[in-house]
Amino acid sequence: MADRNDILVQCTRCRNKHQESERIALPSELGHKLVCPRCGCRNYYDMTPQVAWCWASGLIEMGTEEQVPEGGIIIVRGPKAFLKGELLVAARHGWERDQLLVPGVPEA
Repeated sequence: MADRNDILVQCTRCRNKHQESERIALPSELGHKLVCPRCGCRNYYDMTPQVAWCWASGLIEMGTEEQVPEGGIIIVRGPKAFLKGELLVAARHGWERDQLLVPGVPEA
């Protein structure tokens, strides 16, 4: 697994893509804040590649490409920051917390 400081991130302000280890540490009241090397913004999106897969029951799960189990059907690939938001819009919500289902499959 990659070191946490070597993940690809994207600045929320200027959309600059860089490694988290490239962020600049600036002093603040609570210690050091990591900021974008281009614009100085403190916030960023995690651009780690992720996949979402579903089971025959319709249950949707997310993880890395290596975590896809035997029998899981990959339905979408994308960056970690945006994948869950896209699935929340398109998927059906289950009774349990954070349970996403493929629409129509559980009823079939």
